[in-house]
Amino acid sequence: MEPTLDQRIARVLELRDREKAAAEPGREHPDHRRRVAHDRVVAELPRLASKISGAVSAEVTLEISPGVEIVAAISRASVEALGLAVGSDALALIKASFVILAAGDAPLRTSARNCLRGKVVAIEHGAVNTEVILKLADGKTLAATITRQSAETLDLTMDAAMAALVKASHVILAVE
Repeated sequence: MEPTLDQRIARVLELRDREKAAAEPGREHPDHRRRVAHDRVVAELPRLASKISGAVSAEVTLEISPGVEIVAAISRASVEALGLAVGSDALALIKASFVILAAGDAPLRTSARNCLRGKVVAIEHGAVNTEVILKLADGKTLAATITRQSAETLDLTMDAAMAALVKASHVILAVE
């Protein structure tokens, strides 16, 4: 039986905490309780790089690694409730089904604010959908769930270059 979304989130957070613990011997990481500004899944992004606020919403940019950023569009109320400020830590969650994949590494012109480039490190085909894991800069990973037909059209292979497109409004922010 396929794991539920909550089980997958718990697994991602568990792996993240193990990586942190390995990088910082002797430091234990507390539970996974977080204040969340939307809904669910995938990539941890360490620092808030910039914030632009409008009357109703805000655009928040998180730096994944040097030169790689992800933009989230959230309400001003969420920015305030999460206490987001430039330089603070944040967690970005992206539901795997919100990720659109494009093959290759050629530049793309698209309205999606986020274009994360990586290599395919895992492919799991199901009867209807396929889960694809991309390895991004600095070893970060991003999961995408696409239809099996789309996977066949993309002719997915291990180590293939892919672009992951994500609308800013589909990026969910959380803080510890």
